[in-house]
Amino acid sequence: MEHDAPAIFAALEHSAFAAAIRQSSWLYPLANVGHILALVAFASAVAVMDLRILGAFAGTVPAHVLRQARRAAILAFCGLAATGFMLFSAEASHIVVNPVFRLKAALVAALIFECSCYKVGHDTDWHQTKAPHHDGAHHCGGTRRVARVAEGGRGGDQSG
Repeated sequence: MEHDAPAIFAALEHSAFAAAIRQSSWLYPLANVGHILALVAFASAVAVMDLRILGAFAGTVPAHVLRQARRAAILAFCGLAATGFMLFSAEASHIVVNPVFRLKAALVAALIFECSCYKVGHDTDWHQTKAPHHDGAHHCGGTRRVARVAEGGRGGDQSG
């Protein structure tokens, strides 16, 4: 199966870094546990952001909760990337040809793209209010229009 993988992945798998991970009795399991913990932390941070936008934690300023949860999500994502790279490098030539891994990589790329398009509008007052207010959040695609329609407004990009 190694011959199906591009040479760069075979080279990664045969690197001293990957060999150290494979040969260590605790490095690979530690990376595996770290990956799971980072995934739980990431999902928890996203859940907190979603809950706040839906109106939970109403006694807090949305910007404060979202800022802290976003920071936690970014740190957890960095942990996922670091531990994922360790796990991937140990068996890169086998993993890269797996269609499920390719789907996972495409979904992660889509997540990164979506997050790079996300912009919190600091020119509006939503971050000062206690109630959720969708006009301050801009997303790629139709997320903002969907929020407007759900609120009973029109689906266009009009303000007010």
